[in-house]
Amino acid sequence: MKLEQIELREIQMPLVSFFETSFGRTTERRILLVRVFSEGVVGYGEATSPEGPFYNHESTGTAWHILRDFVIPCILQASVQGPADVAAILKPIRGHSMAKAALKLPCGICTPESWKDLCMSFWEGASTVSNVVFRLEFRKPSATS
Repeated sequence: MKLEQIELREIQMPLVSFFETSFGRTTERRILLVRVFSEGVVGYGEATSPEGPFYNHESTGTAWHILRDFVIPCILQASVQGPADVAAILKPIRGHSMAKAALKLPCGICTPESWKDLCMSFWEGASTVSNVVFRLEFRKPSATS
C-alpha cells in the first residue's frame, strides 16, 4: 500500500446543549479529522482528545502537535500494510494514544485486502464497541495525477 497524502484538519462544532462535568462546562468541541489518501481510496479518522488536558494528558492542541510533528512523518516514511503496521511504527512514541489512534482506522480502510475484514470485525463487535463511525470513499484517478 502506498500512502500518498495525509491531511489533518481541525473543525469547531458548537454543541446543541452544553456538556458539563466537574472539570467545567463545554459549549463547543474542537475536533481533529484525519484523511488518508492511498491508491484511489480515502480513509477518515478522528482524534477524540478533549479540548484541555483535564481528563488525561492529551488535548486537541497536543494531539495536533504529535500528529503533525511526529506521527504523520513516521507513517509517510514507512511501509504500511494495515493498522497493525501503524501500531508497530508508532510504538517508539510514548503515550498520545488518541492522536495515534486517529491514523489506525484510516490506514486500515486504505488497505484494499483488509478493509472488508476490518468492517466485519466492527460489525461483529458492535455490541461491545460504541459509536464506531467510518467512511469509505473511492475515487477515480484524475487525468492530472
